[in-house]
Amino acid sequence: MKLALLIFAGLLGLFTIILVFIVYPFLKDIRMSQQPCKDTAVYTSVSEALAHKDTACDVWLGSRGLTTVPPELQQLPHLRILILSHNAFSSFPEEVTKLHTLVRLDLSNNNLGSIPPSIGALKELRILNLDETNIADLPKEIGELPKLEAVTLSGNQFTKRPAVLENTKRKIIVDYTYNPFTEDL
Repeated sequence: MKLALLIFAGLLGLFTIILVFIVYPFLKDIRMSQQPCKDTAVYTSVSEALAHKDTACDVWLGSRGLTTVPPELQQLPHLRILILSHNAFSSFPEEVTKLHTLVRLDLSNNNLGSIPPSIGALKELRILNLDETNIADLPKEIGELPKLEAVTLSGNQFTKRPAVLENTKRKIIVDYTYNPFTEDL
């Protein structure tokens, strides 16, 4: 049984690598074709993005020690990708639910503890990274996001697969690696 679990964990790790290096670039191409963004720059500060506010699409604010989402991000009408990984959020930053144009949201490696139903406001969201966020459940609103294609939940507190992602009408790619499952996958 342990060998089977190790093999399964290894396969899930391989699946994650495939997701990150093969599927994500493909999804980014889809994003670029379905929601045109002429500016391909990745902005690593809010002031830099605001200097290009009419065209900025990708903002990466990871590892900044942030505890809140800068409200100025709401001034970016074409914001598609927001990376907030490795910050100091102690709960889900509700400010992101006002960023209705987001296609990809990365909140990994923050101690969120839970995800609120208000995440359902992100109707354009396709990719959601919640790795290492200390969550054990998901609100039903995540399963109702009409364009959601991939969710990463690695390294959390899930003891079973969330029904909200298993019972959708469409296929959602989900990474569950490194969770303390009590049921067989």
